[in-house]
Amino acid sequence: MLLIVAAFQAAMTLPDVELRAQVRAKSVLVEQRGTSRLSVRAEPDGGSVVRVQAPPAQRTLNNVTVTVDAAARVAPDAANTAAQ
Repeated sequence: MLLIVAAFQAAMTLPDVELRAQVRAKSVLVEQRGTSRLSVRAEPDGGSVVRVQAPPAQRTLNNVTVTVDAAARVAPDAANTAAQ
């Protein structure tokens, strides 16, 4: 019984949508300074996370690897839950 409860709790923490991207480039030249942003959103949002691993910003980068991990969880719809 305890094993079933542990498996159920582990399944509850898994995201509904997961995305992992890894980009490699031999050379990158940044022509303009600014900010970049990446977001993940679910409706209704049950918790979304984005992690980006990238080298520090410089004008020229060589042999660059950028890794993006994104996860989204869809919250139970309060309107549908109340109606049931």
